[in-house]
Amino acid sequence: MNKGLTIKILGIGLYLRKIAQHCLWLKACELTSIIVRVPMDYEFKKNTLDGTYHANFSMGHEAMGRWLVEDVAKDTELLAELYLQIAAVKNTQDEWKRSGQVMTLILTDQEVIVQENALFENSEEEFEEDIHMYDDECISVCGLEDFETMLQSWEAFIRRF
Repeated sequence: MNKGLTIKILGIGLYLRKIAQHCLWLKACELTSIIVRVPMDYEFKKNTLDGTYHANFSMGHEAMGRWLVEDVAKDTELLAELYLQIAAVKNTQDEWKRSGQVMTLILTDQEVIVQENALFENSEEEFEEDIHMYDDECISVCGLEDFETMLQSWEAFIRRF
């Protein structure tokens, strides 16, 4: 059974571009809050010539890959801290936030948000409806359990290579 990720849609037009090919029926909806399960696929690679790591994620989850490569990399101490924080927020109303060099990670009891730091700086600006505020490489949302599974896969990969 393929587990999907829970993505909260907070407005019909806001994230529609992100999931349109997964849920074409949303174009006709007039709902303001919907939960859609979209699978998160990923592939990890290492360039053997220069030793760099790469994380390729499915559409809508690209920011997870950027966060892994740029803010986590091979930091096993950070991974250990993340596992502790995941355990701490499970079954609570608590939220944990960590700002990295490029991205900010937010953990709640049900979901994980990875968002580019620049988006927090511009969060109070108003945008016209014609302008798409969402960029696939700037923000990703997934379920807490799926995130933990992905972290375990990343850790196994970097330890092996």
